[in-house]
Amino acid sequence: MGLLLVLPMLPAKAWVIFAVLAILSIAAGNLGALLQDRVKRILAYSSVAHAGTLLLALAAGLAASAGPLAVDLARATREAAVFYLAGYGASVLGAFGVLAVLERGGERFSSIEDFRGLARRQPLAAGLLTFFLLSLAGIPPTAGFFAKYFVFVAAIRADLIGISIVGIVLSVIGVAYYLRIVGTCYMASEEERLGAPPQGRAPITAWLALAGRPPPWSYLDSFPGPFSDPSCASGPVSGFPSAVRIGLSRRTAIPSSVWLAVLLSTRTR
Repeated sequence: MGLLLVLPMLPAKAWVIFAVLAILSIAAGNLGALLQDRVKRILAYSSVAHAGTLLLALAAGLAASAGPLAVDLARATREAAVFYLAGYGASVLGAFGVLAVLERGGERFSSIEDFRGLARRQPLAAGLLTFFLLSLAGIPPTAGFFAKYFVFVAAIRADLIGISIVGIVLSVIGVAYYLRIVGTCYMASEEERLGAPPQGRAPITAWLALAGRPPPWSYLDSFPGPFSDPSCASGPVSGFPSAVRIGLSRRTAIPSSVWLAVLLSTRTR
């Protein structure tokens, strides 16, 4: 804010220095953020780019002071700079606030991959983080979009058309790393991509495998029983019903499951 007050005291040609610094800052911040994988580093590099956009507003104010509409353009550039400071400040504080709350829960949120599946685990935090990041990227209808719009309009009105076009292109390139973080929040987590079931639920393949298996009692036939082999039925066995003795006399093999049912029925009598 103090720089805005001393802006009229600077020489008119000082806008060239501010314009060059603005373009270099926007380029270095956005290109540097594209190469980062840590979210906090991305936000730090993006701060350099946002500072460059603010310098562009100051350059427009200096360039407008030499024109016929100096008073109106100077006021417009000051208002654009103040609005940009407010919009950017609220967005970056909100983004870092969401990160602080997430890390307080005990989870690790340092790299972009750590945000995978955040919308499924914590939808409110993912929604707030998405809103603040879209505002920093300048996506309409957020405050960040209108802040950048006012800055570039003021620069174009101050006849900084070429510099404004370069700044707009660099700002569009910078949207990529914000959308990268947002997209990761709504992607499936590593466990879900590997096919692990959600907590408390069994996968559908497990249910299908269970449905295709024979009933548990059918495995009793695989165990040897006293009547599964006809050679065991060489004579009458007392204590069992006559139907069993008839089957034994005919030397008929009885499955172990039937033998177990008959044995239980005779013991209950």
